[in-house]
Amino acid sequence: MSRASIHFDKKKNVLIFPSWRDENGLSRKSIKYIKLEEEYDEKKLGEKIIEALEVSAINEQENKLQNTWKQATKLQSWKAFQKKYECVMIDVNDEGIWYIAKYRKLKDGSYGLEKGDEEKYSREYTEPLTAQQLGHIVLEMLEIK
Repeated sequence: MSRASIHFDKKKNVLIFPSWRDENGLSRKSIKYIKLEEEYDEKKLGEKIIEALEVSAINEQENKLQNTWKQATKLQSWKAFQKKYECVMIDVNDEGIWYIAKYRKLKDGSYGLEKGDEEKYSREYTEPLTAQQLGHIVLEMLEIK
């Protein structure tokens, strides 16, 4: 299983965080994040997301106390991070099924989907996606309001 969260600011700058699972199975953002600030196209975005998913699949343990988002952005609070960034989450399970969802900003300060959101905000793909397809889908999902 692999997971990556892709965060976009208003200028479409991108932070891609591979995830790793700690001993309790909790998903954590990796320090091996990828930043895309220059012009990029769908294919380059997709390639970087695939790179992050490959890092996630290795599940290398890291310091679970590190504030990866803080190191990546220099923002001082989670509230400031969440205000600045939209989120698209990608999970690929062991059977190769891709789950891609635009996570909403929830009232409790997290990103996620509320009950009934799945149909509008998430998609499932049973075939492998090319970098081009993946980048296109993620940018398309970002536009869902």
